[in-house]
Amino acid sequence: MKPPEVIEWALAHGFRPTGHNAYSCSYEGTEYQILIQNGGYRLNRKAPGGRVHSSSKAAFDGLHIDEFGMLQGGSLAEAFVRKHWRDSLPMPPWITPEYRDHALNVMIPDWQARISRFSPAP
Repeated sequence: MKPPEVIEWALAHGFRPTGHNAYSCSYEGTEYQILIQNGGYRLNRKAPGGRVHSSSKAAFDGLHIDEFGMLQGGSLAEAFVRKHWRDSLPMPPWITPEYRDHALNVMIPDWQARISRFSPAP
């Protein structure tokens, strides 16, 4: 992907400009920030209290938009579906409706089936 494509996706999915080449979105009390840098993308999270953690980095050629309209390769998709499933948290605002439906109808049932294969019978 090219930087303008990443920016376009971010702005269309709940992120807002927050500085030079920085786009942020709040989720569950944490601020997630996409930074467009020379040669790549960085996702930071700013926890309550102000501490910033770098969550992931990726080269632009490692990012793509999947068939559900989700930005893949930037740590914004599956990990948050897992939080939704594991902790009963709402899906973040950047999760597209199509990806949400795929997660609820395919990904989560698949994870549940895998776990049940390894769980001891009662």
